[in-house]
Amino acid sequence: MPKITFLPVNGEPIQVDASPQMTLMELAVINDVPGILGMCGGICSCATCHVFVGPEWQARLPAASGEERAKIEGLAHATSESRLGCQVTVTDAMDGLVVRVAESEWPERESSAAVAVKGTDYGNRTDRVWGCEAVR
Repeated sequence: MPKITFLPVNGEPIQVDASPQMTLMELAVINDVPGILGMCGGICSCATCHVFVGPEWQARLPAASGEERAKIEGLAHATSESRLGCQVTVTDAMDGLVVRVAESEWPERESSAAVAVKGTDYGNRTDRVWGCEAVR
């Protein structure tokens, strides 16, 4: 089981045991990583799972899709290391990955969104965020 470390903007590193096939966003939300909201449930439409992946890992991850790159381009805190956690699926080869959590683009929504995301049931891959439901 790979171990992934999240580095929140303000806080101690959080190392989690990752289940392959989950996304970085899912891992962060279920492990209460500060700054990762996953408001859209993982459909690449909100960028509330923005993280930075260091250059040593960039080449080892699948390339960002055009949709992901377009969403990242609109972010105030985007860099060449930006990825959306909902678009990075964990594999065993990611053991040891360290990602930095980006500063929030949505500070006024953070508290209410975090509560909404807690209703997500990742056991059966059904996401319920703000009354929306998408079964993957």
